[in-house]
Amino acid sequence: MSRHIAVFAIFGAFALAALLPPPLALSRADAASVFFGRAWGYWCSMVLGALPFLTLGGILSAASGSLRGRAAGVGLLVSALCLPVCDCTMASRGHELSRTPPQLAAWIVTLGTCCNPPALVVTWIVLGPRVVVARVLSASAAAAATALLWRVAHHCPSVEPAGCASMEQTALAPRFVRAMSRGLCLFALAAAPACLLIASGWANLVSQSPLAAVALASILSPCSSSDALLARALFAQPKCQLVFVVAAQCVDLRQVLLLRRAFGARRTVAALAASIMAIVLGYAVLS
Repeated sequence: MSRHIAVFAIFGAFALAALLPPPLALSRADAASVFFGRAWGYWCSMVLGALPFLTLGGILSAASGSLRGRAAGVGLLVSALCLPVCDCTMASRGHELSRTPPQLAAWIVTLGTCCNPPALVVTWIVLGPRVVVARVLSASAAAAATALLWRVAHHCPSVEPAGCASMEQTALAPRFVRAMSRGLCLFALAAAPACLLIASGWANLVSQSPLAAVALASILSPCSSSDALLARALFAQPKCQLVFVVAAQCVDLRQVLLLRRAFGARRTVAALAASIMAIVLGYAVLS
């Protein structure tokens, strides 16, 4: 198989060399280098900006490594809702989510990312109280529907890596390193498509429709404390702004990767379906 791939790669290179004359190839290579250089700069700035919050999430995950069941869920819910931090901390806490009862985890992962205090304060200031109320209603509906669907699919196991089973017996430092590394990998992977989209400039050409708001929010995966600012800059109607801020925390790529890692594909699909229904509900409320 590898020999066939090498042959196809060689013939492909010769075909490109025959189709693209050197001046045209060099001009396009120069444009591509500028584009990817700009995307690389955006990616580095996103990772560096999220690094303190990923670190805090790793510390909290390591500190609560000995808790299990409802005790772990309550501690995770309180820290997710009450600590004035970015929702990026949740990326480093997938192991905690996998050890939490699924019905409780559905509320934690939805409200912790979409309705944490900094997100609600910024949304109130930038988009107004009506959007804040609709945001809370939509996120609560998404969490309740997700919990219900996960209760029905209670037979679906969590899918954290096998090495996580012994994390509770390890020391604090190894637990922190594991949580931090997983959170950093998850965030870095989710930030890559967003950087490519921003570097291309397509984010400024979206149509003023709820479908465009969902698509753009799912790719950009913005921080919960900045999604309201992006919504205000990109969309004029409050309905589309609401769709953007809720979709940016409930159906975005970062959330999908987190749910897939902690709960598996079936529960991830169920959570996405519940979030879409909640977004439609919020859109109807503002209409």
